[in-house]
This record gives sequence, C-alpha cells and structure tokens, in this order.
Amino acid sequence: MDAQFYKSFKVPRGYTYGYYHRSPAPDKNLPTIVFSHGYPSTSQDWAAQAVYFANKGYGVVAPDLLGYSRTDKPDDVAAYKTTEISKDVASILDKEGVEKVLLVGHDWGAWVVSRFINEFPDRVLGAAYLSLGYMPPPAQPFDLEQVLAFCKQTFGSDRLGYWTLFAAEDGAEIMDKNIDSLYDLMFPADPEIWKEHMAPKDAARKWVSEGRRTNALPKFWDEKRRREHQDAIQLNGGFSTPNKWYLALIAGHNDDPSFDASKKLTLPVFLGLGLRDYVSLAEPEKQMQKNFVVEDNLTTYDFDTGHWVMMEAPDEVNVQLDKFFAGL
Repeated sequence: MDAQFYKSFKVPRGYTYGYYHRSPAPDKNLPTIVFSHGYPSTSQDWAAQAVYFANKGYGVVAPDLLGYSRTDKPDDVAAYKTTEISKDVASILDKEGVEKVLLVGHDWGAWVVSRFINEFPDRVLGAAYLSLGYMPPPAQPFDLEQVLAFCKQTFGSDRLGYWTLFAAEDGAEIMDKNIDSLYDLMFPADPEIWKEHMAPKDAARKWVSEGRRTNALPKFWDEKRRREHQDAIQLNGGFSTPNKWYLALIAGHNDDPSFDASKKLTLPVFLGLGLRDYVSLAEPEKQMQKNFVVEDNLTTYDFDTGHWVMMEAPDEVNVQLDKFFAGL
C-alpha cells in the first residue's frame, strides 16, 4: 500500500500506532471500513482490499495493531488485552473524525472487531469476519490442555496444537531463529500441510525447532514480498511482541466473567471461511456463530482457500465484502 497514506498517532494509553488511512470520496456518501489484521500480520495483508474499497469511494483505516510493524511494541503482556486494543482503534477513528464504521477482521483481528462491537455498538454498521468469527470475552482463563483435549474429542483434531510454540515463553526465540522454516509452515504453498504440522499438539514446535523447510512459496507471494513481510514482523523485537497476544489470553487479561454471552448480536455479520483451513474449521465455525449472532443477520460464504483468505482469493473476497456492504 502506498506509503504516502500512512500516518501515526499516539492513543490515550500512550502507545503510538501506525495506520493506513484513506478518506471517503466526498461525492459517494460511503462509510469508512476498518481492517484489523491477525497473526503474524500487518496492515499490508489488506492491500488488495484497501485499494479496492478506496477506489470504490469508501474510507479505509487499516492499523498495524499493537506489537506489529510501525506500531509500538510494549513488553507488558497486559497491554495486549483486546478490549483495550479496540479502544485504541476507536481513538484513531476519533482522531480522523470517523463515527460510524464497517469492521473487517481476520484471525486475531476478529477479537479486536468483537471487542469493538461490545464497547462501541452504536458505531458499528456491520461486521465481516474472515477465518474466525465473533466470540464473546472468555469467562475464565484459557486452559490450553483442556482446549486441546476438547478439540480432539469433538473434532478429531487438536486444531490449536501450534499454541505450544506461539504461546511458549521460548517461542519467540525459536521462531526468530528459524523464521524461514516458520514462514514455510505458516504461509504454505499447500494448505494441506497444516493437517500434519500445524494442528496437532507440538507439531509446529517440532517443525520450526528443527528448521524444516518446504522451500515453496504460496501463490500470493514472491520471494521479495515474503522477505518484506518477515522484515516488517521482525522490526524492533521480532516475535516477542506478536506472541504476547497469545500470552495475554492465557494470562486471563481478556477474561470478563460478568459479560452476558447469551445475548446475540443483532447487527449484520458476514463470515467468510477457508474450506482448506485446518485450524479454523469451516463447518464448526459456522455452527458456533449461530450461538452468537441472530441467524437472519448472519451471512456465510465458503472460499476454496486455506487460512489466508484475503491474500489467497483477494478478488473473490473483495466481491463478497462489496456485496455484503452494499446490502446494508
């Protein structure tokens, strides 16, 4: 995305955020779309969507979320509470004079979108989730062993086995040391690799610790683009701060036992899932969303992709988001 459209702003918590911003076209009367990336990502992962919707006349805000790229990287794990990060995003919107928004989130960005909806419901016109849907704040701390056992029993797959690397105290050191191995696994040429080397417990840790390689690139990257992505993630601290998103959840910083999770969302919600994503399984995710979103307000769409839907199928994602937004 064009560097001239990047800005920086210190939010009330004292952290400086870098973010991409395009104002809405004055003659179109269209709202601003806020894109929240996941892990390990930056605002650049939304390049195809940001350019497409800006050219349509929408406003666009795409921050580098806390711990990433141009944005500050605090060492305090508690700083990565997603409710507070959603408030940081709201402060950026306040600075730009934006009130009502459309929200789009991928992966961990879905947590930010979810907390923004909870904190600022009157500001949200609609929300689109990719790879992971809405979730209420946890009522209790995240117990990885319990979750892995539940997933194995329910889905026949550990699903979150990679957490033993990403949420480990030594995880960042292992990942920074073997970043090419990590990227071969996380951004694979063939999503099928996640069945054996991402979802099962300790499989990702073993892969990266051993420095295993596929030496293959996904279709959405060439070597130069991949290196730029790695450099942006490793800027000023490597994986030590991105991994704090996981550590914050395990430490209970995202918990809210008083939250009423039985109250369903009534705003329009789009859920786009990759049929070859073997971590966020499409059918279970769709069924779970029926517990959280009024069914008549939920639009679902299946992409023939892995986890990185907005990069693997950018044109298709743009068309489906455009259709959803236009119908609001």
